[in-house]
Amino acid sequence: MKFPQLTAKVYLAVFVMTMLGIYSFFHFQLYSETESLRSLAQTKTEALAKKELQHEIVTSIDRINQSLDQITYWDDVYKQLINRDSFPSWYLKTLRPSRLWRKNYLQLQLYNENGHLVAASPDKDFNPLPNNIPNHPLYFVVWHGKLVLIQFKPIYKPYTQNIIGYAGLATDFLPELNADEHLTHIKSGSLRLNLTKSLSTFLAADLPHYVSYQIFINPMNEYLWGWIQDFLIQVAILGLLISFMFVILFAHFIVRPLHQMTGYIERLKNSPNKLESPLNKRYILKEFERLKDAIYHYHKQIVSANIEIEEQRQIAHEQARVDALSHVMNRRAFEENWLKIIQNYPKNPRNLAFLLFDCDFFKAINDTYGHEIGDEIIRISASTIKRALPLDADLYRLGGDEFAAIVKDRSPEESVKIAEKCYEAISKFNFEQLLGINEKVVFSIGISIVTPDIANEVYLMNRQADIALYRAKKSLQKKISVYEHETEFEEAVLLSKKHVNAIVESLQCNNSLQIYGQTIVSLKDKNSSYKEALVRIKADDTLIQPVEILKVVHHRNLEIELDQCVLGTILTLLTQNKIPSGMGLSINISAQTLLQGNLPSLLIPFKRFLPEHKLVIEILESTLITNIDQATETLNSIRSEGFKVALDDFGSGYSSIKYLSWMPVDIVKFDMTLTQGLMTDDKSKNIIEKTAAMIRSAGYDLVMEGIETEEMKQAAISAGATHLQGYLFDKPSPLSQD
Repeated sequence: MKFPQLTAKVYLAVFVMTMLGIYSFFHFQLYSETESLRSLAQTKTEALAKKELQHEIVTSIDRINQSLDQITYWDDVYKQLINRDSFPSWYLKTLRPSRLWRKNYLQLQLYNENGHLVAASPDKDFNPLPNNIPNHPLYFVVWHGKLVLIQFKPIYKPYTQNIIGYAGLATDFLPELNADEHLTHIKSGSLRLNLTKSLSTFLAADLPHYVSYQIFINPMNEYLWGWIQDFLIQVAILGLLISFMFVILFAHFIVRPLHQMTGYIERLKNSPNKLESPLNKRYILKEFERLKDAIYHYHKQIVSANIEIEEQRQIAHEQARVDALSHVMNRRAFEENWLKIIQNYPKNPRNLAFLLFDCDFFKAINDTYGHEIGDEIIRISASTIKRALPLDADLYRLGGDEFAAIVKDRSPEESVKIAEKCYEAISKFNFEQLLGINEKVVFSIGISIVTPDIANEVYLMNRQADIALYRAKKSLQKKISVYEHETEFEEAVLLSKKHVNAIVESLQCNNSLQIYGQTIVSLKDKNSSYKEALVRIKADDTLIQPVEILKVVHHRNLEIELDQCVLGTILTLLTQNKIPSGMGLSINISAQTLLQGNLPSLLIPFKRFLPEHKLVIEILESTLITNIDQATETLNSIRSEGFKVALDDFGSGYSSIKYLSWMPVDIVKFDMTLTQGLMTDDKSKNIIEKTAAMIRSAGYDLVMEGIETEEMKQAAISAGATHLQGYLFDKPSPLSQD
């Protein structure tokens, strides 16, 4: 049977009576949405109940905290901490009958300022409180089937902020939670502990996992859901009867053409660049006929557009992998190409060299002369290196002033020569004249080489080149370094497990950490001389030296712990008068402690020893220059309190005149290499003396380290030093002989 081609509106009028079948569709959608809404409401209720439980936990803890605060501020508690003998009687006769003691409080004990138990609860049969305060001042434990909150609060000496001890309180927590009768989503009194075995400890954030409860159900909601379901069933029965004929007609006139169109579109999608013939079907609805023609013509346009898009995509792909500043390939291109190299290397092993370039002190030059000069240095360096590289070698800018080159199919000797050629090209370029800068642009190069006989090391080349680069940057002459396994071993200090353990344990501030001192001699006034505090660690009969200590500290990121332990040991020596009156001390502080922001608070206990003792805080030059803004704020703060600040190892890095003119320091300490430079050629000596003169004219005291001979002493005095330090005067010795 053939039907005339009519518009959808005409057919819609013909089948208007069958549209009741849509009820079945809407019924299904409405039922799904209703169930979804019900599920969402249930989920929302559960989430609100969970949130309410979390809020109730926090609120209950706050209430107990406030009560414990009242107890710790009670004068009787302070007296019991001082006179502990009467604690059991006071506990039973005064504390427990008082208004401060709640029914669900289990035990209370007192601890000294070190967290050790000094006044135990007289009820020893049920006492979950520990003998020593743990790291967490508030935690939970399941004890004899009860959920017990353990918390500790400091006890202050009256009218002061001095902590003289701590009070520990054990509370039966579930009665506290169930006491709130105003819960809206959790049935009052339904909170229960859902485990019986004892756990070690757990925090408040984990408590919801161990507490079960009943959710409050609104009867009106249950009635409403039942009514909706009954209504939907009635609508479904009616809709099924009416929609049967409509479904048949809809499937014939709508669904089947759409299915055919979908299949046709799928074929077009699977072959976007192939021109398919039009769909060989005739449809009753004019809309489908127009759609069929539109799809075919649109497909023709897509095929044409895809060809153009592919061409543009290729162009964009190349542009996305080129660094806009240096016009060499960027890090993204490097990571993609390097991944292909290491994936294909096992199948095609070959000689491979990884060259890593880095501009020494680029940040300081960039900060001094501005980003335009820095950008120009990057552009010139990239083009200079690229011209010096072989045509088949790839150059990448990894970021900042760091470049990488991959050289293939060259012998190790040839790869080194290529690096030397690149270094020579950069060294010969006259950056100073072209850009108007005073400093020489110097690059360091680290090289990692892999040959087929050590193919497994191809995965380590990045790290190996980085190690070699680090070695090159440390050298003042040899700026090209090739990675060797011995290189990495030389950078490490081999320590016995016994020594490592001794170093780590000493950072618990036990008596194994010792402070030595070496005199910094004042040339103006011998009474103005002071000592630099140096760390040693005693392990049995062995004295562990700083080089070993610092290796372990740096490797395990324990710099802050070491600084705090050193400060604590020196504070003890000062408090016990083991450091003679009038002796000044210079204390080295790491970058980590300086930049974490609490250095002024760490130095507060030392203020009472000023000005009887001159106290100097030493920081490394690299720490100040790299973090000049943050460090300046901290250093100015401690200088305002009367402490002096010394810039250590001046000359080991790049120190521009810009920084020299306003560094927040009082003393500049020349690196030992500069002191030794006074004994070399006249050119080096002249540069060092000029630098010393600028430092003195800026108002800084100048300390020269490494003075070992009388000749070096005279050279340092001639250069303008105000203070001298070295073995010529004394060797490090213990600050206290006790």
